[in-house]
Amino acid sequence: MSVEIRVLQQRRRQRVVAEEQGRDVSHLSFAPMPVRVGQAGELSMAGIAGVATEPEYRRAGLARRVLDRAMEEIGEAGYSCVGLFTGTDIVAHRLYRRFGFVDTFVPTVAVKVLDPGRYVVNRLASLFRGEGAEELEGWRCTLEVRLTPHDPVWVRIECGEARLLEGRPERVDLSLTVSGVTLGQLFWSITSAEFVEAAKLVEWEGEESHWRRLAAAIEARREVIKEGQM
Repeated sequence: MSVEIRVLQQRRRQRVVAEEQGRDVSHLSFAPMPVRVGQAGELSMAGIAGVATEPEYRRAGLARRVLDRAMEEIGEAGYSCVGLFTGTDIVAHRLYRRFGFVDTFVPTVAVKVLDPGRYVVNRLASLFRGEGAEELEGWRCTLEVRLTPHDPVWVRIECGEARLLEGRPERVDLSLTVSGVTLGQLFWSITSAEFVEAAKLVEWEGEESHWRRLAAAIEARREVIKEGQM
């Protein structure tokens, strides 16, 4: 098996990819994930996400090679540390421990969505209040949200408001597939739009400009919450 390890720049994040004859068979992404440490300032941390290997290429040491290259790149970029979110009951957890990662906290978030439409609208409405709202000024978008495992809901965003539609409209500008937990974590600032996209916890279809605008508003709000201003 002849595999080449490559590093690709994608906006603010970088992807480390193992390729065989041009096919991506194992990869991960990393991006800035600064952490506020009390009043002392910010810790320069790189966040790793989207670690995956194609089934037929597993148990061949590719994930180790990709992670090893990523650690080299992260060190050369000047980060002081690196972190990732993972479960303690998966096989990859042992690999991370061998690379020196230690468990710092185990977040537990349980969400049972009773009314998907109201849940989605309430989450979106929070973006139009306070910091981050300027990212959405003048934004008009018909949004479809497939909040797994529920049926899709449709929301019209216009004039700084999010309004639930009764049925599927003729035109949908942006379609999202996401779990209720992930959507909650995004709006509670437990995780970032960049992380969930890299880790494929959210899938989107439609005009990229709409997703980027929504992601930018989420990130702007997250920065304010992180700084303790909300």
